[in-house]
Parts: sequence; C-alpha cells; structure tokens
Amino acid sequence: MAAPARINARLDEELADKVDEIRRATKQTTTEVLVTALEQYHARLKAQAQAYPLFQETGFVGCAEGPVDLATEYKRLIDYANKGASGRSGVPGDGAATSEARPKRASKARKKR
Repeated sequence: MAAPARINARLDEELADKVDEIRRATKQTTTEVLVTALEQYHARLKAQAQAYPLFQETGFVGCAEGPVDLATEYKRLIDYANKGASGRSGVPGDGAATSEARPKRASKARKKR
C-alpha cells in the first residue's frame, strides 16, 4: 500500500466556507470531509459508468424517436410564444401549442360585501 498522498488545493472563499460549515456540522476534520466528498463523487461516477452499458444492453439507448439533432437543436424547436403561466414547456407536441390542450379555469364570481 502506498503512503497517503498529501493534496494542496486552493479554494475560493465561498467553497472554503462550505467546507468549514460541513466540518463544524459533522464534527469531522477537513481531511475527513474531503475524503468523504471524494468517495461519494467517485461512487457516483462509477455508478454512472456502469449504468450506460446496461442501458445499451437493454436497448434503452437509442430507443426514442425524434429528430436526430434534438440534443443540439432543441432550443430552435421550442415554441417560446406559448411558454408561460400554464407551466408547460412550449415544446410542440406537449399540448402547450394549442389552446384546446390547456385546462379551462372556472371563473369565480366575487361576492361584494
């Protein structure tokens, strides 16, 4: 087993404050906080790397239909004119482009006192 590596890193003030906040809240040393963060980050990357081959194997990757350039041209396809209070995306086909697809709001009559 190799000797422990020593890391010297520069953190901006905001990130240093976050590390300090975590250190105080967990009562861990700075080293323990950074080791835990690196272990979690590594585990997440490893899980992602394992998920992609599984998705390919099961046929999930590439199973959707749509424009072949959707990932790079999606902003061009969004109908921004219909994006608004309804909360819909404005993407053609999600029901936002037509007024018939939007739910009708019941008008409430105000009572006068």
